[in-house]
Amino acid sequence: MHLYETHIPVADTRASEVFYREVIGLPFAYRDPTRDIVFMWVDEKEKAMLGLWGPGTALGPQPGALRSHHFAFGVSFEQLLQAIDKLKERGIETFSFDKQPSREPSVIGWMPSAQIYFRDPDGHSLEYITLLPDPADASFIGPYAEWTSRLSHRQGGKLIMVPYVDPTEQLVVELSVRDLKRAVSFYRALGFDLLREEERFAVLAWEGHQLFLQQADHLPEPSATAVVNLRVMVPDVDQIWQRATELRPRIIVPLGDRHYGLRDFTIADPDGFELRFASRLRAVTAFRFRRQDGDVQADLGIDTR
Repeated sequence: MHLYETHIPVADTRASEVFYREVIGLPFAYRDPTRDIVFMWVDEKEKAMLGLWGPGTALGPQPGALRSHHFAFGVSFEQLLQAIDKLKERGIETFSFDKQPSREPSVIGWMPSAQIYFRDPDGHSLEYITLLPDPADASFIGPYAEWTSRLSHRQGGKLIMVPYVDPTEQLVVELSVRDLKRAVSFYRALGFDLLREEERFAVLAWEGHQLFLQQADHLPEPSATAVVNLRVMVPDVDQIWQRATELRPRIIVPLGDRHYGLRDFTIADPDGFELRFASRLRAVTAFRFRRQDGDVQADLGIDTR
């Protein structure tokens, strides 16, 4: 079970629709042709819906009545930080839990969660919230920086940080590209999953490990020497090599066995960034035997190298 619908009174449904569509990013769902009501999907149809009720409707603004509502949008921690920057760019002030102007998330320790607050054109209190994987502490409500400092401790004189995000989110590479759609198409053809795509930003992933692509203006043409090399470990690099060559990229290093124990190849993406796929040599051999001759030889651990 989950909460599906939320309805709020607004002074101008058209202005509110623009706000929730362009600022919050909610898809438009439906405008009632007989009443001044607009419906927005919250992320997508299957998840939730927001109703914007204009003057003269049953749930719309009432003369002399102050009806300020509060509701929150669940996001990832990375999306929370991006949302704060986006709100600042649009001149929308953000607040901490204690209603002080702030661009730093607040943490409510009993959940625990990190959040930021702001208001829509009608003064409704909105919130972006993400749950944290840290141990709960019901006594804490305060800035995120203070929360993270409480999670650290010293062991043998060395500062030890308690992990607060999934390892796949700990270190994320972001590439600036000249043509976002071209770059997304290239990486998806190689086998990356597309998690999210906006007008100038996309999130891809390989087995949960994320890669950000940001379209930037006035980037120079790729140089002959790449400044970035990304490595992706796969169980069958020969299969990825076949897939990659069908895209006809610039080949930096062709497929081959290396002295450092990997079978790999390196290609350049459309923006000149090097992308290397690799398998461990022993793993490559076992995978070939399993694919060609069945599981028996793989179980015997046969290795021809």
